[in-house]
Amino acid sequence: MYLRCLTGDRPRDGLRWLPWVEYIFNNAFQLSLRETPFRVMYAFQSYEHEATRVPAVARTLAERAEFLEDVRHRLE
Repeated sequence: MYLRCLTGDRPRDGLRWLPWVEYIFNNAFQLSLRETPFRVMYAFQSYEHEATRVPAVARTLAERAEFLEDVRHRLE
């Protein structure tokens, strides 16, 4: 559902965003689990830190922010 929502008008971008879709799903609260899949699997919540000095990580975080904003916009 996440991937279709994001790539509905541009299906060729699907593979580019697939890791972020997986990340969002694994960190989203699941009613049946009463927890996030990530926390169930690893016993702690994923760590999110926005500041970095590594350029590749900074680019990845910027892409993540762009992705999340786009998904929020499409879901509205």
